[in-house]
Amino acid sequence: MRTIRKVLAGGNTADVTEHLISMLEKTNNNEEFLQRLKDWVGIYEKDGYTTMSTSRFGK
Repeated sequence: MRTIRKVLAGGNTADVTEHLISMLEKTNNNEEFLQRLKDWVGIYEKDGYTTMSTSRFGK
């Protein structure tokens, strides 16, 4: 869940939500979706983009 929040906080909400829905449609189960999401975030960060790295609540 934290990864999804990180992704949503890192970009345009409408665009990110559309991409997440597209990813959900292409996976067979939650485990596969979460693995692909982690891979996507890794590629995103490797390319120099950042996601929200700190919690708004200080944790």
